[in-house]
Amino acid sequence: MLTAGLIVSALLGLIFLCAEGLAMLLLGRLVSGISAGIFTGTATVAVIESSPQESRAKATLAATASNKLGLGLGPVLSGSLVEFLPWPMRLPYAAHIVLIVLALLLLQRVPETVQIAERPTLRMQRIALPREVRAAFIPAALAGFAGFVVVGFFAAVSPQLMRGVLGYRSTLLIGLAVFLLFACSAFGQAIEKQIVQRMRQRVGCALLIAGLICVACCACQRSSVAFFSGTVLCGIGQGISFRAPLGEIANHTPALRRAEVTSTFFVVL
Repeated sequence: MLTAGLIVSALLGLIFLCAEGLAMLLLGRLVSGISAGIFTGTATVAVIESSPQESRAKATLAATASNKLGLGLGPVLSGSLVEFLPWPMRLPYAAHIVLIVLALLLLQRVPETVQIAERPTLRMQRIALPREVRAAFIPAALAGFAGFVVVGFFAAVSPQLMRGVLGYRSTLLIGLAVFLLFACSAFGQAIEKQIVQRMRQRVGCALLIAGLICVACCACQRSSVAFFSGTVLCGIGQGISFRAPLGEIANHTPALRRAEVTSTFFVVL
């Protein structure tokens, strides 16, 4: 499944590389969603299942933090390519394909985590929740969803804020601002265990609210300090409100249904 996700991701890179109009761009986004749908939940569970039982908490952090750092490094790489090299509308997608090929090569060294039948049959996996996980899933999904709403809002709006309100023009600087958000998310995931368990999701959501207030002040006051403060608060809040629910769900999910439940969680996000 990981190989299939990477191959689909390479295909979307080719679509964007060759795109000449809106239809091709929309097709690329559709294929991008399919790739993320195949890969994200599967990769998260693969990292967790590859680790010893006593290291599962660290494995969960590694899986989720690498996800966020990858999302943050993408805009930095693209911003650098656009800022300093020719072919700005195509080169980032060429770099994407090169990275996918590298990932495919590295994936061949990853051990399998499940027993494979001699003649496996592929089927669509139904999105469902086992009864024993439902009570934990609903509040966890709400907190995680709130965090992703803020991240999606920020990723869409922050470049316009930096250009139109704060007057920044550097694509590299804009990419670094997005990276700051996701790096703070990874930091939030790292410190999440230091918070009392029943307060983790509340603290994450409170930081999200505070960060959004700072971003609103940035738009009203044209304040760079408010913008970067909001970025840091939103990132840390999103990290806490993402990892805490994921760990809570993993603790209540039967081992054989972990991929199914994790994928359901990511669908909600």
